[in-house]
Order: sequence, then structure tokens, then C-alpha cells
Amino acid sequence: MALGDQNLPGDQDGETFKGSENESDFPYGCYECPKGSNTCGKGTWFNTESSGQGNLKARPYCVRSSLDLEQPESGIIFVGDSDVDYWRESSSVTFPGSFNYGIAGYTCQQVQKDLLDLLKVVKGVKFIVLVCGENDLTNNSPSVTFKRFRKVYQKARRKNIRVLMMGTKPEPDTGNLHGKYRKYDNRLRRLAQKEAEKNLKDGPPFIFVDVYKAFKSLNNPRSLYAQDGLHLSAEGYAYWNTWVQNAHDNALCDDNDDYYHKDTCNCYLWKKMTCTKKIEVEG
Repeated sequence: MALGDQNLPGDQDGETFKGSENESDFPYGCYECPKGSNTCGKGTWFNTESSGQGNLKARPYCVRSSLDLEQPESGIIFVGDSDVDYWRESSSVTFPGSFNYGIAGYTCQQVQKDLLDLLKVVKGVKFIVLVCGENDLTNNSPSVTFKRFRKVYQKARRKNIRVLMMGTKPEPDTGNLHGKYRKYDNRLRRLAQKEAEKNLKDGPPFIFVDVYKAFKSLNNPRSLYAQDGLHLSAEGYAYWNTWVQNAHDNALCDDNDDYYHKDTCNCYLWKKMTCTKKIEVEG
């Protein structure tokens, strides 16, 4: 599992997780093998063998009967590339009890390879806030990138998890890619509509926040971005936090939530705080 977990200290985290095993020669539960060990493989392991014994180099740090190590209190996890990775601090404030598993440089292809392993460990996930595709588009077509994204989405849906997707950004320093960005976003919009129409009773399973058009409507100031002209600044993330909270809370259709509005309960396409596409449900 390469998707990072900020909740474990040192090397005992998701980036070094090597998998589960059933070995009597190693400690029961979670243990770490440090760098330089010649008796066990470097990384974090989970041993299901209850009679497992000590090993000179292996360092146990939890004893559990299963690998259900964590569960987000809010039911929300953030997954994706650097835009998610660098979102950790403010996203945890906006969504207390959420987990962030972003990895800088990740593509949709890498996310889909890791997602099932992640969901074996993290239970109770109801929403994935997803950002991926821009890194894929550097060397791939919108069609290939979308196919990679679909694999991520399908894996989430098999677990009955809804996906809230942040679209591409019109970054100042990637103008040569903006045509690809727009084509990719168009495919995501069409998928959002198709999936909403198939799931009238349960609400849209795929919700798309149109970041590209939203930032353009704000005149896309440089202040939305970090100094590198690629990643978001605190100002940019402030918009994202507000837009994600609005889209998420409306999707819950909770009459007691301040962000909820009955007429946007079935919204699947958002531009800033405005619902631009929704499914009309009778009754």
C-alpha cells in the first residue's frame, strides 16, 4: 500500500506497508523491519499468526486481530496527487475525522493500483474526495487518462463509496496542457450525468466540482497558486475547502445541515457554490 498515512510515526506508515502474512517466526500484529536488517524485509508488515514469536530485528508496535487499522470518523478520505497531498492541513480542519492519503506525483494509474489495498485497511469510507489526472495528461491523451480514472471510480463503487472529484486547474505554467485538461473534464462531466441518471434513488454516486471553469470565472489570479505556478496556495485551498464542503453536505440531503438545500440535493455538477446540473426527482 503506497498511499501514505499521516497517522503513523516514523517509518511505520502506509508508504512502507508491504502486506499481510501468516508467519510463526515473526511477531503477531503490526511490526516494522528497519533498514539494514538481514533477517526480515525492510518495511511495515501485518502478521495474522497468533502464535507468532519475536524476531531479533522486527519491532512490533500494535497487536490486533485484524488489519482494520483505522476508520475515518467523518467517513471521508482524500486520495490523489500532490493537490491532495498538500491539502492535508486545511482539509483536516474542514473535515475533522477525515484521512488524507495523497501522494505528490501520483497519477490516476498509481491511485487505482493502490486503492483496493487501502480500502482493505481503512473501513467505513462513504466518500472519497479524489484528485487525479493532471500528471497522467503530461504524457498521455485525455482518453487514456479517463480510462485510468474509470478504474479508480469503479473500484470505489464496488465498495459502495461515492466519489467527489475536483477537476483540473488552469495553472499559469501549464498552458500547453489546458486543451487536454478541458477534454478530460468534459469526459468527467458526462460520466457524472450518466451515473446520476442510473442512480436516481440513492443520489449521484459521482459528483464533479468544475475547478477549471470556477477559477476562470474568478479571472484565475496568480494568487490562487503557489510560487511554482502549479500547486495551490492557501487562497486556492480555501476555495476548495468551501466548494467541497458545500457539494458534500448537499449530497447528504440532511435537513439539519446548514449547507443543505433541498433543490440541490441531487446535484452532480458544481461550479463554485452553484449547482449547474442536477437530477430532477419526482415527489
